[in-house]
Amino acid sequence: MSSRLNTFLLIAILVAACGAVAAPLVVAMIHQSSERADIEDAVAMAGILRNEGLTEKAAETYGRALDSPLIDAKKKSNICYVLGDILLNEKRDCEGAQTYFLKAKHYDPNSPQKTKIDEGIVQCLERMGRSLDAKNKLKQVTSLKPGPASQGAGATIAKVGQREITLGEVREALDQIGPGVQSQIQNKDAWIDFVKSYARVQQLKNAAVREGIDKEASYQSRLSRVEDELLAQAYIEREVSSKIAVSEAEAKLYYKENEKEFTTPRRVEATYEESAAPKKKGAEKDSAGKKTGAKTDTANSNQSESGAEEAKTVVVVEGQDRIGALGSSAEAARAILALEKAGGKTEALPIGEKKYVFTATKVEPASTRPFDQARRQIEARVQRQKEEQAQDALFERLSQVDPVVIYDDRITTAAMAAQAK
Repeated sequence: MSSRLNTFLLIAILVAACGAVAAPLVVAMIHQSSERADIEDAVAMAGILRNEGLTEKAAETYGRALDSPLIDAKKKSNICYVLGDILLNEKRDCEGAQTYFLKAKHYDPNSPQKTKIDEGIVQCLERMGRSLDAKNKLKQVTSLKPGPASQGAGATIAKVGQREITLGEVREALDQIGPGVQSQIQNKDAWIDFVKSYARVQQLKNAAVREGIDKEASYQSRLSRVEDELLAQAYIEREVSSKIAVSEAEAKLYYKENEKEFTTPRRVEATYEESAAPKKKGAEKDSAGKKTGAKTDTANSNQSESGAEEAKTVVVVEGQDRIGALGSSAEAARAILALEKAGGKTEALPIGEKKYVFTATKVEPASTRPFDQARRQIEARVQRQKEEQAQDALFERLSQVDPVVIYDDRITTAAMAAQAK
């Protein structure tokens, strides 16, 4: 047999031997790959089950995946965190939850979920009545949750637990509240009160998180609605408000077409007296009668003086029929507004069942605010008009993508009230 043939036979024998050894390895690798895929599917299914409220089934599925020898440490850490969260917030099993949180830290000490894991451990300790242990654990953690992005801006002006509150953080919080509150904070005492209030909110928030309120369904539902409103408002601000500007020409045109909006109507301030009843005829002429008449004149004089002392004031505005507390009378309002200067008097004017005489004490003619004085108000109104028009156009455009249908016949007071219960 030639040497070449011997070489070919040797190569063939070696290839056959390698194949016999490698075949089981290949099969094993394929089997492991299939098992890993099954584990990934199981973890994904567990997440779906939890989202659908099937907590027991989700926990069982996570547990089976955790027992697999093929799963790596990081994935084990993530599964342990999820199981701890389920036991803490849905099963109220604090000891079991703490066990899984500790396992999560063991499998991956540098897990991206590290802060949440520590937070879970603190919650477990507090709920088990181990407040001192919880306090010590909090000292190891900067905060239960990351603070605002601008937290480091400015000096530290307060602390809640171990978390520092900076001037920049408080300023940002104040800016988000609005100008109404800002205008009330004008001195140091007001600032201190605001910081105290802000710190108390942080205390309450931390306590709520430790109690798991932020995981409760009712809170999540309310939070979702608030987030929807904030997101919708942010979209409107970006797509509408930020793109609208009011030119001077637009403002002047609005001023010209709506001058009455900036006109202060004529006003007359006046005092009033009830008109005396007319004297009766047939006064007696004898000496006794004259004496009686004298007494009557004195009484009338006293009544007049008393009326002057008790004179009351009303303010009548052009375009309105109201005469202060006396009631309404278009005729009386016109007569009072016709008084040209202070001291002018009206005739006895009927209001209700009585008559009154009015004396002007102050007359303010109608006046129109100049454009420059009314400019900010005008620009705000034009801005609002343009925003409303832009929003209408925006909703027409959005309706082409997300059509809205309202079933009027299904919306009744009884049905809505029953649903609310």
